[in-house]
Amino acid sequence: MMRYFFTLFLILSTGVVCGQQSVEIPLYWNSISAINPATSGLQYKHEGLIHLRLNRPEGLASPFGLLGIYNTHFNQHGAGIVYRYNRIAYQKSQHIKGSYNYQLVFDDDSKLSFGGAMHFQNHLFEIPSEGDFTNISMNMDVGIAYLSKKILAGLALNQIGIIDITKEPIFNYQPSPRLYGHFRYLFKLGPSVEIIPQTLMGVDLSDVSFFSEFNLNVAYNNMINFGLVYRTFPAIGANISWTFLDKYSIAYQYEYIDYMGFSNQNSIIHQNHIIQVIMRIPD
Repeated sequence: MMRYFFTLFLILSTGVVCGQQSVEIPLYWNSISAINPATSGLQYKHEGLIHLRLNRPEGLASPFGLLGIYNTHFNQHGAGIVYRYNRIAYQKSQHIKGSYNYQLVFDDDSKLSFGGAMHFQNHLFEIPSEGDFTNISMNMDVGIAYLSKKILAGLALNQIGIIDITKEPIFNYQPSPRLYGHFRYLFKLGPSVEIIPQTLMGVDLSDVSFFSEFNLNVAYNNMINFGLVYRTFPAIGANISWTFLDKYSIAYQYEYIDYMGFSNQNSIIHQNHIIQVIMRIPD
């Protein structure tokens, strides 16, 4: 069964190599349950996270994002809740999502998880000279994930439309469904150093546009973690995190983004600053 799972993941990864769309959540490896419901409570008994994204230069088109996550598991059941607020240009959106998954535990303590999530979202468009338009909808996510001592991999289908509760019938906005694949591998170099390559890839199914992010992290003594990031948006960046008291972490990521492409003379440059505060309590 695992052979078929990884074959499917590799097929997706082969197709998702040259994207032009932003990955939704920087530092995604700390907040993957916001994308894949099968990972909620998969690694830790309790996991909480607050994520703040700021953009420079400030202005109307500068995005702002706030994300809150709590995950847990009991026996072979995982559950989580996600709240997300985004603002960019004339659009504001709020999401609240609840997830559940069932985890199969194998003899080597690896796990295979199947999950789903339901979420309500409210999109507000404040358009000058046209007025405000609101869209409220209920959508569903589904996912599968595999976890072992060295591997975390998964597939997820997001934003499957269920109910559209639009207040203005003349204005119909529906978020695009997206298919994601994520993969992480852990290399140990002695007792203190770990090298962790990881990737998130996806496709927007409405217009078949691809996007991806690649990250290489180095962890020292389970305390200091630093790495480099490349996105096909395009964007490049670096991240660092510090873990203290064995369960609390603070992470920061800087991103340099060129919305027109690094080789384009008409560049539109933005800089993202992402801060995360994380709590993780193992079994």
